Amino acid sequence: MKNQSFYISRLSWQASLTALLLTAGSYTFVPSQLQAGTTPTLTAQVPATTTIIYVNSTTGQDKSGTGTTAAPYKTITFALAQAQPGTVIQLAPGNYSKDSGEQFPLVLNSGVTLQGNETNKGEGTLIIGGGYYMSRTWARQNITILARDNTFITGLTFTNANKMGTAIWVESSNPVIKNSTFINNNREGVFLTGTANPQIENNIFLKNGGQGISVTKLAQGLIRGNLFQDTGFGVAIGGSSTPLLEANNITQNKSGLYISGTAKPILRKNTIRNNKQDGIVTTVNAAPDLGTSINPGGNIIRDNARYEVNNSTKGRITAIGNDINEKKIAGAIDFAPLAVITPTDNHTGKIGNTGNTSNTPKIGNTGTTVNIKKPVNTGKTKK
Repeated sequence: MKNQSFYISRLSWQASLTALLLTAGSYTFVPSQLQAGTTPTLTAQVPATTTIIYVNSTTGQDKSGTGTTAAPYKTITFALAQAQPGTVIQLAPGNYSKDSGEQFPLVLNSGVTLQGNETNKGEGTLIIGGGYYMSRTWARQNITILARDNTFITGLTFTNANKMGTAIWVESSNPVIKNSTFINNNREGVFLTGTANPQIENNIFLKNGGQGISVTKLAQGLIRGNLFQDTGFGVAIGGSSTPLLEANNITQNKSGLYISGTAKPILRKNTIRNNKQDGIVTTVNAAPDLGTSINPGGNIIRDNARYEVNNSTKGRITAIGNDINEKKIAGAIDFAPLAVITPTDNHTGKIGNTGNTSNTPKIGNTGTTVNIKKPVNTGKTKK
């Protein structure tokens, strides 16, 4: 295994996922195919008091069905119309699309769970397609699902190949999105806007046209333990958003992270390697937190084709406690903290006692400050 990665080109989608699940979270995979499987119908694992609606796109019937395991509904659309807060909609393996009767976008109302098979991250349970939704913050969009407050999405595969298509739209809501796969979406897998505050964990974002996840406006939320591979940008973060990205594997994308606007994401324990341009790009007035002396970053940012960190802003980025190739840096980056200056006792009164009796405070640089302009000279300077 090289650079904590391995590649699977001739295995089935299920075998690829199995390989992924049996290895450490930082490894990568490349599936050779993605199609509905023939695995048995799943039984939802939920508390006994929970209402469960079963859906099967192959054997189900909306008109005569009862939503039970013996008589499932055919479409997610019909099941959602029956669902009340606290309902779990359990999908059998199969394709759920316009051809099977779905009407997009699907609206997941508050308190509803939509689930397939978590153990294989939705292999064989595909929701395909999208429809127009008028966003309060971004006008008309083409989306597969609108996820409202306190919703739960898990164990499904999403593809919206429509022009500018997005799989899951999160607008000022707090859904949980886990153990799913987002593949071949025309723009991105998940879009966060408004004051969105979701939990997005342990998903696969693969071969999406724009980015795996877009984060805009005042969105926050937790993005943890996901794989972003072979997509445009792994995650695009803009507006004044402040998400936490933790323990993600971001590899083989155009660039790993693209951070713009006045966004201030917090990055901890991510692996950002082998991207085709830059590991992290920052523009405009973005100010990501890559680690402080109190809370080190713990990110691995290496082996990206051009720069590990490309800071195109006028400000400095603090990146303490990371594994970064400092020879492949553009812009101003502080890799270790500067000394704290404590005011001395001068004519303004006693503010602090540093043991320095002069009126000039002693300033020490205990770390390394790098300010490299493009192109980077990684060789020795001749006299």
